[in-house]
Amino acid sequence: LEDSDEIYEDYLEKYTDTITIYKEPLEKIFGGFNDFVDTFFLYRGKGQRDDEDGQSQAVGKFKGIFCIYPLPEDQSEEPPLVLDNFPSSGEQKCIVRVYVIRGSGLQAQDANGKNDPYLRIYLGSERLVNDKSNYIANTVDPVFGKMFEVKASLPVEHQLKIQVMDWDLLSADDLIGETVVDLEDRLLTKFRATCGIAKSYCIDGTNVWRDVQRPTQILAEVCKRRGMQAPDYRGDAHCVVAEQEYELFPEDDAVAPEDELGDMKERLALKILHNFEVVPEHIETRPLYNPLRPSLPCGDLEMWVDIFPESGPKPRAPVNIHPRRPQDYELRVIIYNVEEVPLDDESITGEAMSDIYLKGWFKESNDKKHKTDVHYRSLDGEGNFNWRWIMPMAYIPAERKIVIKKRETLFSWDQTEFKLSPTLTVQVWDNDLFSLDDYLGDLELDLTFMPPPVKRSRNLQLLHAA
Repeated sequence: LEDSDEIYEDYLEKYTDTITIYKEPLEKIFGGFNDFVDTFFLYRGKGQRDDEDGQSQAVGKFKGIFCIYPLPEDQSEEPPLVLDNFPSSGEQKCIVRVYVIRGSGLQAQDANGKNDPYLRIYLGSERLVNDKSNYIANTVDPVFGKMFEVKASLPVEHQLKIQVMDWDLLSADDLIGETVVDLEDRLLTKFRATCGIAKSYCIDGTNVWRDVQRPTQILAEVCKRRGMQAPDYRGDAHCVVAEQEYELFPEDDAVAPEDELGDMKERLALKILHNFEVVPEHIETRPLYNPLRPSLPCGDLEMWVDIFPESGPKPRAPVNIHPRRPQDYELRVIIYNVEEVPLDDESITGEAMSDIYLKGWFKESNDKKHKTDVHYRSLDGEGNFNWRWIMPMAYIPAERKIVIKKRETLFSWDQTEFKLSPTLTVQVWDNDLFSLDDYLGDLELDLTFMPPPVKRSRNLQLLHAA
């Protein structure tokens, strides 16, 4: 998800498919999923639709469609039906997987201008998930990286509500905001919003197909829902759909290795699906609203929802979206000598000199600063040390960040996590006995662009930092 061309190219080199990231809810992208039926709110009473406090008087929803037909001259004939392949009105049990990636710009609820957010999930009026024990401390941009699997009976339990709560130690937890997903609309729409269509059909590897239906089954279903004839396959690499011919070429599968690709006919069907307006593999950005301020957004939630009917095959294992965990590293800095250091003091004999020592730490971090010993009375700006610093760090290679956890204040209950650039700051100082030490110079080393280590000294090269 990093907005970086370099990281994007790295994913492509590893034959990893990319997914579509929508900056708004999926319903807004695909016309509210009202292509099958319309949704009408039912209101209490005959007056205004909002009460004195601005709260909606809606008490339910009616889903249906109203059609007006001209009467035929022969009254015995019935008008033609517009809706074909009408779904069963019976109860349909589904497995619903809710993937919550992260929140952004959450409205602060605590006095320090931050939150301790966690998630709750409701299906109808029943609370199914309360992730209070895994709250994330002191942030307005939490990375959740969570998947929750629940079971729903549609159309009875069609309303999925995801709440973002703020954990409080001594008082009741606060609702930051919530978003509501209509599962029934996603199940019935012709855009097939149950599970996003992937870019490639693979039976193994990173891009393994995760839908319970194969592309040929999905294509047949899409054609049927849109009143089109079934696909006419003429071999594994040629097909006719809606009087248009499609052919599979070798370059269509350039992303994945050949040993991971699935059947050619399935890959052809997937190529045809990409020409239809169907929901792709995606991440949607849903605004959060608080019922006390229904018109004011309280932040955003990046997420997606998969729906698998229990009547079909068992779905594959869920996608792992856990946040990256830092790995423990140890940075070893060896300081041999320094040259051409400014001479800031005078000796007893009146000669210019400096008592040189060095400090080092990670930039933007207030952790312990490492020091060398002091090279006293340098008359030519040279100091010899042969000193080593050992600096442990938690590093995330994929993000090129070091992770530091610390309490922001003395009275903070939890530690706050910070992600910093792995930059080493080294400063040169002049030691003074009866006054403050004098700053002489510094350098910054970006550890992500350091030369690789070597095993033999003859392969070493001396680099001079300006």
